[in-house]
Amino acid sequence: MRATFFCLARVHRNANSDIPLKEVRVAIIGSPNVGKSSLTNKLIRNDVCAVSKVIDTTRQNWVTKLKEDRVMLTVVDSPGVVGITHAKNVINTHSESKIMVDPEKAFRSAAQVLVVHDVTAPGKYIHHRVLHLLHRNSHIPSSLVLNKIDLTPQKSKLLELANVLTCGYVGGQPIQQNKVRMGGLQKIVDKQNTFAINPLANFMDGKSEEWEEEYNRVINKATHKCSWNETKKVFQSEYGWPHFQNIFFVSCNNGEGIDHVRNFLKNCAEHSESNIINSEVSPFRQRPNVIVGEHIRAAFLNSVPADIAYKLKVIVVDFENLGEEINVTADVICEKHRWAKLVNVVVDKQRRSLEENFSRLFQTQVHLRIHLKYQGKLVAPQE
Repeated sequence: MRATFFCLARVHRNANSDIPLKEVRVAIIGSPNVGKSSLTNKLIRNDVCAVSKVIDTTRQNWVTKLKEDRVMLTVVDSPGVVGITHAKNVINTHSESKIMVDPEKAFRSAAQVLVVHDVTAPGKYIHHRVLHLLHRNSHIPSSLVLNKIDLTPQKSKLLELANVLTCGYVGGQPIQQNKVRMGGLQKIVDKQNTFAINPLANFMDGKSEEWEEEYNRVINKATHKCSWNETKKVFQSEYGWPHFQNIFFVSCNNGEGIDHVRNFLKNCAEHSESNIINSEVSPFRQRPNVIVGEHIRAAFLNSVPADIAYKLKVIVVDFENLGEEINVTADVICEKHRWAKLVNVVVDKQRRSLEENFSRLFQTQVHLRIHLKYQGKLVAPQE
């Protein structure tokens, strides 16, 4: 690797101060493919996180940042929650891999949690793995983000869904459905008040001693150490989380409601005692070559069959920053020759699109070369 990696983002200097007065760290969690990465990109006003139309695009936590209005907003985008069997059979990884352990790690140091739910998904319930995470981290304030509202013609259905996913309670109080506005934030409790769980929403009521014993056993285990059946059995009769502070209705597709979420998070920021926040802030913590590799992989997830795309190995072999331009070379390793021939059909189109995306992200001209390889040999485009 010839280049020295450094911050490539050019961020405007705050005229009032070199150090923001406040900061807030946010964890974004949810089921696979509900729009967590898209929400992260919208919140930080930058397409840092790779996005595709299939699940398992995000396989590790992505730490992103936005410095705005003297507030440092740190957003941690986490992988969609999956089970051990899925990790082994579909993604070809193990139970301690980042895609398994990182969702719970996202809660570390988080001051707020956003639970993203796809309103077009079948079934009206919060995933049992997400519920397990919420129960284990109930001390951290959380809010529900209902995404893809632009794809729902009947807006009244959104209110019904919100009522189910919150067990009818938000901010410790019964939902006032007639006050909820699409795309906006419905504040149920005053921001200055201490958040308290309403005893009427205690899901333990009516449960057997045997169930409570099993719940306590499972809840004391890290989520990635619990089998799929363990969490499903405990939460099979639970549809929602009654301790959300707020509900947001958004569309990451057209941006509706995103400003409300961002403003809410900025208002949650607290005074920072840290001196590590400089006047210039990169929107990402990951090395640029890692970001490039993930975006290339996501591009192929969008353009070739998923069973092939999942098994492609992307290696950024060169990242050369020349100041006015960046030259990137990436190898895509294919297990089978026919895979390389199939990918070759779409590689040039994806390369041009990726060059445009990278040029916007790094704010300089990016030239990308993608080499397809099989058994160490280059597969020519004409093959």
